[in-house]
Amino acid sequence: MPLLPMTKRFLLFSALVLLFVSGTMAQDTDDEEIVTDITEDTTDIVPQVPMSWDESLRFRLDSMLARHRTATVTVRTRKPVRRGRRRRRSYVYTTRRKTITLRDRIGIAVWDLTADSMLYTHNSRELYIPASNQKIFVAVAALDDLGMSYHFKTDIRTDMWLCRDTDDHEYAKGKIYIHDHFDPTLDKEAAEYIAQKLLGIDVDSIDGEVVSYVPLRQRMPGMGWFWNRHASRSIAQNVVAQLKDDGISFRDKTPYSTVSSPLDSIGELYTSLATPLPVVLKRMMKNSDNAYAESVLLSLARQDSTWSYEACKERVRDVIRKAGANISDYIIQDGSGLSHANRTTPEVLVAVLRYAYNNPKIYRPLLESMPQAGLDGTLGRRMRNTLAHGNVRAKTGTVNGVSTLSGYLKAQNGHLLAFSILMNDISGNHSAHALQNILCVEMCR
Repeated sequence: MPLLPMTKRFLLFSALVLLFVSGTMAQDTDDEEIVTDITEDTTDIVPQVPMSWDESLRFRLDSMLARHRTATVTVRTRKPVRRGRRRRRSYVYTTRRKTITLRDRIGIAVWDLTADSMLYTHNSRELYIPASNQKIFVAVAALDDLGMSYHFKTDIRTDMWLCRDTDDHEYAKGKIYIHDHFDPTLDKEAAEYIAQKLLGIDVDSIDGEVVSYVPLRQRMPGMGWFWNRHASRSIAQNVVAQLKDDGISFRDKTPYSTVSSPLDSIGELYTSLATPLPVVLKRMMKNSDNAYAESVLLSLARQDSTWSYEACKERVRDVIRKAGANISDYIIQDGSGLSHANRTTPEVLVAVLRYAYNNPKIYRPLLESMPQAGLDGTLGRRMRNTLAHGNVRAKTGTVNGVSTLSGYLKAQNGHLLAFSILMNDISGNHSAHALQNILCVEMCR
């Protein structure tokens, strides 16, 4: 067998040396990964000296935060080894317990509504992304500005008249106008109701279209969520589809359209639908429905030539001012909380919750709309079989890297508390929820 040229032998030798060195280095390198979620020890922390109820609560909350900050986790270590004559690489896995420092940014404020005083704070004046806790501001503003008796009204108007074609066939000519005041409940059932009312025209064909009102036709810069510009178009499409199912034909190929100018003064009022505000708030808060939240926000300003999205947001800022909070500590970008541009502090949130508590027309419907721990909504599976079960009523919030919880609860001494827990840059939803659950249970003691 002829020998390899000197250059090729040198390159082959160099490659073998590099392979050996890299294999040796790999044996000295450990790959660690967390294989279990952060564990929380829920054992009661008992102060060593006698304390009052409020001192004990502050001590326990501080202890829970410290325990969460330096969490104990299970890690798996992977170490590469070589086995066999061919020295194939394989791995040996070992597991061990390790204490790590979490990166979570946590802000907490607890207001004693019974004593009317701040009970506990932790980074409570720092700005945080509130996620769906933004819906609390919108709900309070709606109840304050619109009131419990407000209805999302939808007017059906027409300017149709009867005509006859050359075959002496009678048909309706004109348009059907759907002017809804941001009612998010307009679905196929609502379209069926509207279609049934329109059947009173008693014709089998229409030369015209169904027109719906859509004031926000384009996405506004920086908005994380907006009133779906297809929402009103969908109700128009559903009405057309239902009329066709009922035997009404349309002469136009696309018998529906949208406009951005109000329709409440065009034609004659034919029929109306109305949805009470509490019905919308219940789904908005318990199910954290984003479209419903935008509907409520957009209903806070007049829908005429002066209507604007900024005017709606100003109504929410008015509530911050009424609550006595610093308006510079609140930035509103949307009503749902999906935007990462929203900002608030725990102190602003508890100030608004306190303002709601001091206004019976706001507090009762707001409380009833909030998820109840262990029973319904987004808290239906949390805090079960604890002191918080059925006691905590709070709004959850979750977007990427954010988990929040704010609301009301009653401590065992009978004091009613308003609290806000805002967590940003979280290590994971599981650990964030675990801490929130534990803090709520401790506040219920």
